[in-house]
Amino acid sequence: MGIVTAEPALAPVSAPELVRSRRARTPARWQLGLLGLAIFLVALAPRWIGVEQHLTADDQDWMRRVSRFSQAVRRGDLRGTYQTSHPGLPVLWLTSLAIGPERSAALAARAGSLATLEKTPSYLSALFDARRALALASAVLTVLLAFLTWRVFGPGPGLLAGLLLAVEPFLVAHGKLFHTDPLLAQLMAASGLAALVFFGGRGGLAYLLGSGLAAGLALLTKAPGIFLFGFVPLLGLAWAWRRAWPPQPPRIWGGWGGHADIEATVSVTRRLAFRLGLWGLAAGAIYVLLFPAMWVDPLGTLSRMARAVLGEGETPRTWGNFFLGQATWGDVGPLFYPVATLLRLSPITLAGLLLLAWLGLRGRPASWRLPAVALVAYVGLFTLMMTLSPKKIDRYLLPVYLPLLILGALGLWLALRRWLAPGARWAVVAALGLGQAALVVGVHPYPLSFYNPVLGGIGVASRALVVGWGEGTDQVAAYLDRQPNAADLVVSSLYHDLLHAQFRGRGVPLSDWQRADYLADYVNMDQRGLVPIPLQELVRTAAPVFTARINGLDYVRLYEIPAELKAAGGPSGAPRKALPPQR
Repeated sequence: MGIVTAEPALAPVSAPELVRSRRARTPARWQLGLLGLAIFLVALAPRWIGVEQHLTADDQDWMRRVSRFSQAVRRGDLRGTYQTSHPGLPVLWLTSLAIGPERSAALAARAGSLATLEKTPSYLSALFDARRALALASAVLTVLLAFLTWRVFGPGPGLLAGLLLAVEPFLVAHGKLFHTDPLLAQLMAASGLAALVFFGGRGGLAYLLGSGLAAGLALLTKAPGIFLFGFVPLLGLAWAWRRAWPPQPPRIWGGWGGHADIEATVSVTRRLAFRLGLWGLAAGAIYVLLFPAMWVDPLGTLSRMARAVLGEGETPRTWGNFFLGQATWGDVGPLFYPVATLLRLSPITLAGLLLLAWLGLRGRPASWRLPAVALVAYVGLFTLMMTLSPKKIDRYLLPVYLPLLILGALGLWLALRRWLAPGARWAVVAALGLGQAALVVGVHPYPLSFYNPVLGGIGVASRALVVGWGEGTDQVAAYLDRQPNAADLVVSSLYHDLLHAQFRGRGVPLSDWQRADYLADYVNMDQRGLVPIPLQELVRTAAPVFTARINGLDYVRLYEIPAELKAAGGPSGAPRKALPPQR
């Protein structure tokens, strides 16, 4: 039995001449260029507009890291480029370039104290420029993912996936913020799709090397990128098996087919090992190249990261969690990510996934089956990996949203091919893109407040998940700044850092509420029982002086703390008393 060295090239579903005819290639490039520009602009607009709206709880940490990283690079302090166990190097490189050396130096000089750092005059402008750099990167990677989807599944699914990726509310929300999860998700998806292109015979060695580079960048962004170093070899094995023994695997129970089967096994194994070796070299090269600490102390750097990652992964959420109406200190269980994903996906994407499940076996082209199964496996295996950690937050599962969106696009395209004439399909694709964009517009300028309206929206989400990551604090800060003595005011909150940076007065932790004039009661403080015990009666009975309401939900209620309550005192260090004891 001989080895099949190549599979038939997969032609785009609705335009096979695009890849078969050499004369058609030039128009295709123009078409790809125009479509790519359109997807880029559609993706960039919602990520760019409103980038200054509100802060998040991670902003101050990343601003401290990027300022110190920039100064370490400037001084030639290679060890100092290690700032966090993530390790976040692609994010740090991009944002340090956006902020520039002068502002980085000013921020680094005051980074010893977060309260001082946040009052640095250039803090907010530098933060928002860092966000813009990441928004640009997100838009560029959206185009790349649409192109790779096109290569794997054809122009219809590619364009539809590009539109869904560009304006999926949860991706838009995180694509305009300063943290690692969105970049990790896009780099992981790019690596997986490029590997599908190569192993499926749809592209040459450049795709294999590109997959390796993206995998190295993903791991350099955040530790869960390690997933690719198991998943991509599994992809290679699946395709090698298929190529060596088409159309069925070797006769395990009936015996081998003789010398030919042995030769096939050896040859395919060698070829796969060589290709995976090239892939690993590309990943390793970019990892070391962009991580200067690896140049001088590779073993020490890796050991330090491993210890930190394991410690963080084994520790539940710092301020407790909330799931299905219950506050808890520990692990919320295996249902958390499925529930969070259902609530975070848009109705259009969810409809596409349901259509794919319904039409999958009957309507899907045979050439799509293995890539589609690979994406399903990616979603399932990554979800399983993240479920093992007791620290669960909805954004930690961002890497599965991209393959889910691509699978949703496949389901929608299958339905269009099944029920509509070719001319009508593209009009519906445009309508679906507009519908997806309308969902983002509907929650502007707070896309993080989006939850699937078909499943009950934010009302259901507020009873099922921790809601909010700083949205609404901008409204509270604006209210406080309008007060005549704003510079002298003190506000206590779980998100005191965000308020401290956004208004002229000061923010203090919940443990220091007796020093404060106001309590900013954030929605997830109530969910997790974090309101200090002496203030709980105030929150239950008093009318707030200001309420920040977003998408139909009260996100922040601002209460004036009476002087007699502060004088009476109480257990100021017990804001977590309402939670069950930690195990």
